[in-house]
This record gives sequence, C-alpha cells and structure tokens, in this order.
Amino acid sequence: MIHLHQELERISEVAFFSSLGQPLAEEFAAKLQPELPFLHYMQLPDVQETFVQPTLPEWIKLQSAVRWLPSSPTEPDPFYPAMSADPQLLDIRKQIYQAVLRQTRTARPDTLKCRPHDFTTAARQAAGYAYRQYAMERYYDLGSSWQRVIQLYEAGHWPAGYAKDTLVWI
Repeated sequence: MIHLHQELERISEVAFFSSLGQPLAEEFAAKLQPELPFLHYMQLPDVQETFVQPTLPEWIKLQSAVRWLPSSPTEPDPFYPAMSADPQLLDIRKQIYQAVLRQTRTARPDTLKCRPHDFTTAARQAAGYAYRQYAMERYYDLGSSWQRVIQLYEAGHWPAGYAKDTLVWI
C-alpha cells in the first residue's frame, strides 16, 4: 500500500538532478545494496558520456545492451506487465506525477544539457514516470524495481537505463 500524503511530502523535499556527476552520498549508497533485479550499478559522469559521446570502455561495452528507462507516460513499464488500475490508484498516480513535475522545475538545467542537446524535458518526464510506476509498485506490492530507481532520484541523480542486472545512472 502507498500513503499519498507521505509520498507527496517526500517528493517535495527531493533536490532532483542536484548531484549529477558527483559520487553517491553515503546515506544513499547504503540503500543500494545488490538486490534483485539490480545486482550491479554503474554511475556515469554526465549526459554527454551517457547519451552523446561515450568514452568509458566499460560503458561502451555495456551500452549496446542498455534499455533506457521510459520518459514518456505512454511507454510500457519495463519491469511489470500492464494491469488495470482502480480509480483510487489512478488518482494517486496523477497526484504523484504532478508533484514530481512541479518539483523538477527547480532542476539545474546546466547539468542536463550538452550543446546542442537539452535533456531537461526527458529527465523531468522520466522522473515523473518512475514515481508514477513506483506508486503502482507499492499499491500492488509488486517488488522493488521502481523503489531502487527512485532512491537514485532522491539522491539527486538520474537513473537512465538498465542492462540485465545493472542499473545505470548519472
């Protein structure tokens, strides 16, 4: 089950994308212990390395297997099959998505750009998607895939994709 008021309050305290390019803070690193579905984690330094011009050998090797996390509300959930949502869940998801979009307006746009590319919209929508799906995950008690993803958002990072058992973030 999910407690809407608590989730909305938690979202209001997140400094989205504020730690891109920085090491994961110890308080969040402890939460990201290897656990299914993600046994490994790969941090990339910036949007240029991630999306435009990869140079890190381990990233170049993994990149062809990566599935990008969704950034459009109409994309299918990569972790769970489609299921019908009851009206209460639909309302919860809508409120959470809107709260994330409001909170991400304060994101540092310089860290989401690599001229001529601007990933601000994609990053904001990806965060909204992740939190919306996290609400479904909690509501139906499905697992922890989206919980792992939003923990990175809460640490100020951008979870961008995954390959097999590896979650990739900036």
